[in-house]
Amino acid sequence: MDTEGIVELIISKCDRCGVKLDHLDKQLLKGSLEGLTVEATYRRYALHNSCTLGYLKTNRSPKFWKKLGIVFQDLGIVTSADRLGRSNIWSYIFLLMENKNKDIHQIGNQIGVPNPEDTKNQQPATPISEPPSREQQQQSTQSSPMLLAHGELPKLLEFYGREDQLRQLEKWILTDRSRVVAIIGIGGVGKKSLAHKFIEEIQKKLPCLEPKSSNDPIDPNAFSNIVWRSLRHAPPIQELLSDLISEISDHRITPMNNIDRGISQLISLLRSQRCLLILDDWEVLLDSTRTGIYQKEYSDYSELLRQLGTNDHQSSCIVISREMPIEIVEKERLTAPIYRILRLKGLTMQAASKLLIARGFAANTPQLSDLAQHYQGHPFALQIVANIVREQFNGNIADFLRLSTLVIDDALSQLLDEQCQSLAKAELEIIYWLAIASRPVTQQQLSNWLCAENPHSSTINALESLRRRSLLQVVDPSDIVVMERSTDDLEITSQNHYTLEPVVRKYISNRFIQEFCQNMNDLIATQRLSQSGLVSSHHLVQSESPEEFQIIQRHLFLERIVANLARQWVSQDVLKVNCQAILELFAKSTIMIKGYGSDNLALLMDVIAE
Repeated sequence: MDTEGIVELIISKCDRCGVKLDHLDKQLLKGSLEGLTVEATYRRYALHNSCTLGYLKTNRSPKFWKKLGIVFQDLGIVTSADRLGRSNIWSYIFLLMENKNKDIHQIGNQIGVPNPEDTKNQQPATPISEPPSREQQQQSTQSSPMLLAHGELPKLLEFYGREDQLRQLEKWILTDRSRVVAIIGIGGVGKKSLAHKFIEEIQKKLPCLEPKSSNDPIDPNAFSNIVWRSLRHAPPIQELLSDLISEISDHRITPMNNIDRGISQLISLLRSQRCLLILDDWEVLLDSTRTGIYQKEYSDYSELLRQLGTNDHQSSCIVISREMPIEIVEKERLTAPIYRILRLKGLTMQAASKLLIARGFAANTPQLSDLAQHYQGHPFALQIVANIVREQFNGNIADFLRLSTLVIDDALSQLLDEQCQSLAKAELEIIYWLAIASRPVTQQQLSNWLCAENPHSSTINALESLRRRSLLQVVDPSDIVVMERSTDDLEITSQNHYTLEPVVRKYISNRFIQEFCQNMNDLIATQRLSQSGLVSSHHLVQSESPEEFQIIQRHLFLERIVANLARQWVSQDVLKVNCQAILELFAKSTIMIKGYGSDNLALLMDVIAE
């Protein structure tokens, strides 16, 4: 008997029970038998001619499972307390075919039992050699292990360190019962990996909802469902709500079409059973031009997050994002442990060294910890640079570090592009100044450098926005020692200092140099100072900086800009002529141009003359 035979058998059972399966029901049945998600079923059987994917997923699929549940209850295969879904349908079919199990081995070998953790990849699970007994099936369905939602959980290939963060998450979610926990951090820092590892850890500690024996108490911290959903493609909230409601109720509840009622349905489910939701890539819902604010079409997500926090229920939600949602920012400091934020930074040097050792470096490799420090433990950057050092430097870290630069490949640049592509003008101004400074600086220093009408207001707002975007590193005053340029004394400042992580600084520096060179080209082409851009707004070498940082600024910015422009303009002779022309343009202008244009041109001319 093949899959079609199984389908016909179930259809006949449905007919006997007075339940009719139409064309869509039959395709959903076939898809579930083959281990396909609703989306994969929609594509496999070309159902676009019959309905939309949203309708199939949010309307027809829940109704189909409800129909099938009624039939299986009438046949005595399941009880009203049992869950029926594509993750366990084959187990119930085995029971249905107890008298026809001679052919079941062949079907299992052809199709396999769908794996509830891997159906998104459409891979069959390990074939079952023989159907489980009714006693085994009852034990399986009644033990209620924590159900991990199909296909959404990213694979965890490796994990190092983060013991403190794991303990913090465990305290917030298991002990404090925080309802919403946000894991915030820059791209590639390991937010998904941390959440994945946390799930692994709690599954080891809390393997199932039910006690091992009738004498053992039920662990109140155990989860009946763990559901991971990525918002990478920004689904409408109604689609997410329907998906979550169907998943948590195992398709026993038909989601409401009304958003408010859908949220209420979800909260009721989270109140009736202990669930852990993980909502990944939350930042795609936010308006890139206004920090923490939602795009208009996703504003209802704000209400969802608010209700998850303010309503009484026994579940928890982990939000993974590069940027902090405004609801959590506003409520984070409440004494009640409702909202919590975990700001994720790079790995410790010990954990970063373990990552490098796993990439083929010996534990006693010279300067292994220096390489980890060079990238401040950024795991994705270290994975990339480890391959570069091995392949291009024969594993010699010292030779690589001698370049005195950070390497950022296309994959990491793309991550940072996504995070920085829509920064507001004031945010860009601040982040460029931080890249030039190459050291922690105060809000007052940044305000003094800005060419703005209200520099203090602009600086404060931009710094807060960059902090929420996970692009800013705030340094405690006690960790700062500032060398005064005029004396040999060390002064401890009482103000917070701000800087960029090395990976971000390198990316922003590259972006600044590209834009600065483009502004120079625009000045030559138009002869209009209004096109000066960064040439006027940012000082390439800050005279008030300590001498060692002026040397860094000269090397990282001046020399690279001269080299880039010389390549674009054929030779240094042409570069010199063009720079002189722009310098004269500034000198002859009758319009007061506030900024650093003349100083920057003079600095460039000095480098060209060397």
